[in-house]
Amino acid sequence: MLFSAIPQALAATINVNLPGASSSTSPGGWVENFYQFALMIAGVLAFAVVVYGGIRYMTAVGNPSGEEDAKEWIWAALTGLLLLAGAYIILNVVNPQILNLTLPTLKNVSTTSGGGIFGDNNASSTASSTATSTGACPLTALPTLTDPVAISEENGQTVLWTASDPNVQKNLTQLQAEFKKMQAKFPSAQPNSVYRAMQYQALFYAIYQDATQLRNNPSYSSNSACTSLISNLHAEENKHGVCRNDGASPSTCLVAKPNNCTDAHPRGIGIDIGGFPSNTPPSDINNTLSQAGINLQWKALSGDPVHFQLTSPPFTGCAASN
Repeated sequence: MLFSAIPQALAATINVNLPGASSSTSPGGWVENFYQFALMIAGVLAFAVVVYGGIRYMTAVGNPSGEEDAKEWIWAALTGLLLLAGAYIILNVVNPQILNLTLPTLKNVSTTSGGGIFGDNNASSTASSTATSTGACPLTALPTLTDPVAISEENGQTVLWTASDPNVQKNLTQLQAEFKKMQAKFPSAQPNSVYRAMQYQALFYAIYQDATQLRNNPSYSSNSACTSLISNLHAEENKHGVCRNDGASPSTCLVAKPNNCTDAHPRGIGIDIGGFPSNTPPSDINNTLSQAGINLQWKALSGDPVHFQLTSPPFTGCAASN
């Protein structure tokens, strides 16, 4: 080689470290070295300026303008030095790691053998697909109903005007009376769901959770462990019209987490009313109800266009848990 004959003694080593700074081989260290070098130079210059200002002050005795000028030189030097050192002190107090100028470490990327720069992509994809199709299903099985009222609702009796809780019953009685008044104004209106047992509400919420999870992760459909759960989920969706999967519109997908103190249906103040064109009430229906003295209000919930509530329920407390 052309340079092989150069004696080792003549080999030069490039040193990027500045005088007075610690040795470093990283860009962050070089920045730190530059700051240390600048601080050292600033200290020397500040000392020189202070000396210069002191000499001018001594020679300007009896000359107020000269004394003032000398003081400005001294204060300017001290202020500059304070700013330079203060920046380091403030950053160190706020977060010492800010001063640790290190570059992030890149992690090694493992590759599989095979064609292409990044290995056999087809093999990786196949492995991922296999894991998806054979792994445990992330979806939760829908709960089994044990409450007699919830079971009757599951079997199709969703328009219930009676409850075992006497306080809830007061609300249902009032709700039924207000709905009859509404039907006189809107003959096509029909109740789809009224009183709902807490256990039945929990079923609706479980459907909503699984449906949302499945829609956010379509790959679950290819997991064989999910086949039965998904089939049951779609059946319940279509049966109850909750996040239904049959392509019908609208598909209600808004269910509150079961709470006997806040849920409208378990407290006897909520009613789902259908029978309107496109299954959506007129936009001015609340004005119509208010002018007619009907204590019902359309809530116009996003994803739940059929939900109405009793506006002045006789009982506003929590329903009994069942």
